[in-house]
Amino acid sequence: MKTTLNFIFFAALLAWGLAIFFLPARLYSDIEKRELKSLPNFSIQQFVEKKYTDSLDGYLADHFVFRDNFVNFSFLIKQYRGYKSDEMGIFEGNIDLDAGAIEVEIDSNSNNSPNPSVDSALYTNLGEAKYVKQLHSKLLIYNGKAVQIFGGENKTSFGMSTEYCAKVADQYADSLRATARVFLAIPPASGELFLPTAYKQEQLSQKRDERYCIQTTYNYLKSAKGVDICSELHLHKNEYLYFATDHHWTGRGAYYGYVAFCKQAGFKPILLDSFNRKVIPNFLGSLYRLTRDSRLANNPDSVEYFIPPHIRTAAYSMEGANYNQKVKKQVWAEIAKGENSYGVFLSRDYPFLLIETNAPTDKVALIIKNSYGNPLTTFLVSHYKRILAVDYRKFKGNVLALCRQHNVSDVIICQGVFAANTASNTQMIQKMMFSPLIVPTISRDTSAFVTYSK
Repeated sequence: MKTTLNFIFFAALLAWGLAIFFLPARLYSDIEKRELKSLPNFSIQQFVEKKYTDSLDGYLADHFVFRDNFVNFSFLIKQYRGYKSDEMGIFEGNIDLDAGAIEVEIDSNSNNSPNPSVDSALYTNLGEAKYVKQLHSKLLIYNGKAVQIFGGENKTSFGMSTEYCAKVADQYADSLRATARVFLAIPPASGELFLPTAYKQEQLSQKRDERYCIQTTYNYLKSAKGVDICSELHLHKNEYLYFATDHHWTGRGAYYGYVAFCKQAGFKPILLDSFNRKVIPNFLGSLYRLTRDSRLANNPDSVEYFIPPHIRTAAYSMEGANYNQKVKKQVWAEIAKGENSYGVFLSRDYPFLLIETNAPTDKVALIIKNSYGNPLTTFLVSHYKRILAVDYRKFKGNVLALCRQHNVSDVIICQGVFAANTASNTQMIQKMMFSPLIVPTISRDTSAFVTYSK
């Protein structure tokens, strides 16, 4: 009997292992959001150098039978490890999804920053502080929401991150002084509104508060103009401004960022009730995919987006080595759904997206952004006849030349507070000023104007 059981066990184990080579190979993991290793081609040289066996190990690790079930089980184990609360949880890991490669280095002893005023009842948050007093740059899961914990400004080889960010914005403003205004718009993350007041006071004492760091950056500005998004968001903190399961702000949050920009730029913002409001339900975003926490799964988001009245748009992804090839896109990708619902804003992060509008103006804007700037861009279509949207992580052209070629009147630099305090991001924005790649002038084309249905 024992021999039979051993035979059955080893036969099952062998079949499970061999099944890897007979089942269809997958190219992508929907759970982990990454490409899976492919089966390596055998060669004597690769085998001798042990590169073949290393590649084979990677393939086997990515393709064993029932792997997705084990990955989900791993997330479940992590969720229940340590102290368990149905209302509160702490996740430690790489949660800065937009910031880039350089780690945040907390420096709580620096006294060389301009000191912004922070005493106002406007910035008082509700909630208990007992669970979060010792957190630094982590993710808090609290009342069904995932809240990123900001680590504060940090030292870089270029100086403090706040000063470096302001310096680069001023470089743009000084270079374009005769032709364009430059605005620096830094949205906070959800922790600015949802962390308990007692913890925010501790952040302030260590100069790690989001609003403090954003205002410090603005206080360093000499030529560019800072957009006070924080104050506008706090005026509406009881509205749906941030996702519970994703690291971005919502379409409504971006609307109030747009209002703050209009106040600084001298525009009259369109009233929210005047927009055609649409909703995509059942969105589980980046922070849920990172943690697979059941408390987030039970609290899915919806994605609001707002289409302005009487505005028609045409959007093109500019592609090719010189960005001279137009590929038709949409400002609002209304086919977006599920975990890709945030893609309703501009479809995705294109290196260079050109938007033409029928707005009754000759003004042209250029927005330098990461994904945080996508929903903000959709609100600008009412105020500019043309918008050049460049993603600083991907665009390789010279932005100053682009501004001069297209008579840009306003430049908006928009990135979240985590990214703004990461030197690698600011350096990418700076490098675009000196790129040798000059993008050819793009003629205006309104033949593909789209009117969005109600």
